[in-house]
Amino acid sequence: MIDHFFEISNEGDAPLLLTDSRSTCGCTVLDFDREIAPKSSGRVRARIDTRTVNGPAQTNVLVQTNDSENPELHLVMKIDVQTSIGVHPPRARWDTVETETVGTVGTTLFALDAKPFIVTDVELSNPDISATFRPATDLERIARYPGDQWRIELTLDDAPTIGAIEGFASVVIDHEKQKLGFIPVSGFVRPLIYVAPDVADLGRITLSDKPRRAHYEIRNFGSAPMKIKRVEMEGVEGVSTSVVERVEGHTFDVFVHFDPAKVAPGEFAGQVVVHTDLAKRKTIPIDIRGSVVVALESDEARLGGHGALDRL
Repeated sequence: MIDHFFEISNEGDAPLLLTDSRSTCGCTVLDFDREIAPKSSGRVRARIDTRTVNGPAQTNVLVQTNDSENPELHLVMKIDVQTSIGVHPPRARWDTVETETVGTVGTTLFALDAKPFIVTDVELSNPDISATFRPATDLERIARYPGDQWRIELTLDDAPTIGAIEGFASVVIDHEKQKLGFIPVSGFVRPLIYVAPDVADLGRITLSDKPRRAHYEIRNFGSAPMKIKRVEMEGVEGVSTSVVERVEGHTFDVFVHFDPAKVAPGEFAGQVVVHTDLAKRKTIPIDIRGSVVVALESDEARLGGHGALDRL
């Protein structure tokens, strides 16, 4: 990490206010002086992460001020990062679905100056990734670079955290000019099954002679198509369900119907349980809760014939 302090001079007779600061990719604004007295100076502190840079690069910092003649200051940071160890491919990326992870991504390290080196360790910032290292085989070597070459293999766990994959593999190297190499890791793990909303707190439901319904969208992000075998309602009496398949095998609408002739007034808490033919997700439970009241005629007139669930 390299920090740089930009000095901002206030040559006017009134306080200079720095109201906002932002940066382009590869740079982070850590802090800045928000008020600079007349005839004084303040600083903007910016940081470049050299792990993501190879060769010359430039990043910009934009600072908003209350100076009408200079409402935005454009600050430039230039850097040239030289490395003795090359990496190919330069990063590891996974775009996958939970339970269907790609697994291992390999990359080869080589010395640009052909000087001997060895890899002694690989440290991971992401707990869902593990690493192994060994000398590269003939098929794994980068042909145009002579000398030692090492293979780093990064493996994503079978059950990784759902969401963005971020971090670095820090490679500890015994080379006369370079002791660390960095492999950025990135990507995204989508859930096998996505439900919206995942928990339905329906609040106060007013029932009249018109049935009300709650709506859930279920998406199957897996490669194998899914069938919904049945939907059951547990813990709430007098409620029925229905399913509409919008995209074959992958997108479904599940409806929960509240019939005023069958649903008892009062608070309720239960689960909508969706049964599927997926071996890895046979049931999809969805919590549902709320309270039911029966609308009086005056309430129905005030609601205009539309209860709360019609807006779900």
